[in-house]
Amino acid sequence: MNLPAPSPVLDLGGTGTPDVPENLTTGCFVVPDTAPGVGRCGRRVTHAALNKDTGVVDPVTGAATNPTTPRGRAGRNFGKAVTGAVVETRHQWQDFGRALRREYGPRRAATMTCALTHDHPAEECDGSGRTIAARWLSGAGLVLVLVAGVVWLRRRRPGPGVRRTGRRGYRRAWRR
Repeated sequence: MNLPAPSPVLDLGGTGTPDVPENLTTGCFVVPDTAPGVGRCGRRVTHAALNKDTGVVDPVTGAATNPTTPRGRAGRNFGKAVTGAVVETRHQWQDFGRALRREYGPRRAATMTCALTHDHPAEECDGSGRTIAARWLSGAGLVLVLVAGVVWLRRRRPGPGVRRTGRRGYRRAWRR
């Protein structure tokens, strides 16, 4: 239908009934997904007949190449499907994050987000909403700042029996 994303039909936080385009067609899906349909999808338009969602997608750039379905190979269908999916996914993730923050507050929402986005959340996420690695690096940075401060102060203050000789110099005072 050549519609841009994000789709108002997929606005999960909406309060009203979305306007569904009159010509919107979704495919019946059953395993195996074939065109024409089989089983409960017999004599119906299937996902396999409509889809444009297989091919090669570069995970860094999002570039879509080598579509493998007839509908994906038509025009720029595969590239548009990939772009729409990326935009819609980002939109849904942002809406979900806002809902988590609204419901649970920023700290708990950050912890939940960390748990959803990391492979080993028990080891990688802490209760502050930061990863344990980030928290460790923050602690290490604080220790380095403290050590640098102590070194700086020790260089600036003379020890016992030392007196200031000028703007920056010190010399050991002779005791009498």
